[in-house]
Amino acid sequence: MTTIIYDHKALQVAVDSRCTNGSIIINDQARKWREINGSYYFFAGSVSDIEQFIKLDGIKGKPDHVNEVTCIKVTDHVAYLCGIDADEGWWQVELESSDCIGSGGFFALSALDFGKTAKQAVEYAATRDIYTGGQVAVFDILKMTFISQPKK
Repeated sequence: MTTIIYDHKALQVAVDSRCTNGSIIINDQARKWREINGSYYFFAGSVSDIEQFIKLDGIKGKPDHVNEVTCIKVTDHVAYLCGIDADEGWWQVELESSDCIGSGGFFALSALDFGKTAKQAVEYAATRDIYTGGQVAVFDILKMTFISQPKK
């Protein structure tokens, strides 16, 4: 799956780059975010659902397809936790404290609690969660740009 951490104090989002299929590592260079019209989406869940997820942004009502994606969305210097409910459609909640998504999220959140940076927190999660790995990208919400990105 993945590890995505939102650090509320530093106003940063960090994400790993490991792509898996079941218990097999496909690669460690996946780009788990999309930039669309100035908003950044950081995804955890089914890769095949991402494009449909983006199309449903803001749409209410029962979706045609049950989506298996959760994201942290950053728009206008604000972070939101977002998903799609099977009955109500798109939902989003402004994040007012640090939060996480993905299989290694709780490891990363615990690392933040112990004073690690967002990048260090994802790197720590990779030592415990087999679905987290590769390089870590860090997005600065105040600057609305990446301050660290994996090399290709």
